[in-house]
Amino acid sequence: MYWIDWAKGGKSVLVPNVASVSEINNDFIKRYLAGVQDHHSDHSFYRIDNGEKVKLPNPHRADLSNREFHNIIGKAGCMRPAKSH
Repeated sequence: MYWIDWAKGGKSVLVPNVASVSEINNDFIKRYLAGVQDHHSDHSFYRIDNGEKVKLPNPHRADLSNREFHNIIGKAGCMRPAKSH
């Protein structure tokens, strides 16, 4: 997975480029963020190393949506806050 960071309207914008659901679920959440399964309903939920609970995307789609990506990296603390003026 590759993350592209650029400025849009003075704010940092992170976008995944070819981020597969399996890479996010197995490599990023389980390995990098030390995710441990919290519970399972229609989705699996994992508790990550900073205490946040993350909903894993269902594997029925191969690629991650932008909304799913931003939700996961936001809970992981990987997004920089917007600059205040």
